[in-house]
Amino acid sequence: MTENNRTRIIFGSRSITLSGKEDSEYVNRLADYLNSKTEEMAAAASYKRLTENDRTAMLLFNIADDYLKAKDRADRLEAELKQLEAESDDMRYRFVKERMQQEKGK
Repeated sequence: MTENNRTRIIFGSRSITLSGKEDSEYVNRLADYLNSKTEEMAAAASYKRLTENDRTAMLLFNIADDYLKAKDRADRLEAELKQLEAESDDMRYRFVKERMQQEKGK
């Protein structure tokens, strides 16, 4: 059975201890991402006028936006990779077929 890892992170001005299966390095990367996203949004003057609930909602929407854009990009790249693999397989097949025909003709 896998033991849970405990990681202390700083989120905003709070220190939080998280427990889970992920290693500390990964959890710290998550915290860094959240902190940088929060700082990015806090730079906008309009952000300061929002309620705490609206700030949280805005953070969630921004994270979801990043996630969906990354997922769409990954899906496009995966489709492109499959297309390139199919083209590569086709070229390999044509090469072998051509080679066999050349050797037959000799």
